[in-house]
Amino acid sequence: MNRRSMLGVLGIGAAVGASGVQQMATNPVTSGFPSPGIDKQYIGDQIAVPTIDKAQRLKEMQDQLSIITDEPEKWLADALAQELKDWRMGYASIHYTNIDPDIRNMKSITESAKMRIYFERKVKRQLENNKDHLMRNIAMYMGLV
Repeated sequence: MNRRSMLGVLGIGAAVGASGVQQMATNPVTSGFPSPGIDKQYIGDQIAVPTIDKAQRLKEMQDQLSIITDEPEKWLADALAQELKDWRMGYASIHYTNIDPDIRNMKSITESAKMRIYFERKVKRQLENNKDHLMRNIAMYMGLV
C-alpha cells in the first residue's frame, strides 16, 4: 500500500494534498523517537541499510580504546557508578543470592558492601573485555588479522 492510498484510507488524503504526500514520501516519520546513531534512508517504502565508513569506524574504535587505556580509573568509576545505580533502581538482573560465592559468604560485611565488591569485579572484567574486543576489531579493520 503506498502512502497516498494509506492516507486516503485514513480519510486525510485530500486534506494533506499532493504536496503533503510528496513531503511525507521524501521525509518519512517512523516514530517520534529516532534511533541513536542511525540515519534511516528510504528507497520507496524500504529502509536502505546505511553503509559504514571503515575509516570513521576505525577512528571511533581507536577513540574508545584511548579512553579505556588513558583513563582506566575514570572509566571504572563511571561504569561502577552506573552499575550501582541500576542495581539500586531495580534494573540490574543480578540478585544477592546470585553473586560470586566467595563474596556472598564473607562474614561481617553488609549485603550492599558485598554487592559493591561484586560490581567492582564485574566492571574490571568489562574493562578488560572491552579493551580486548576493541584491539581485535582495530586489528581486523587495519587488515592485521
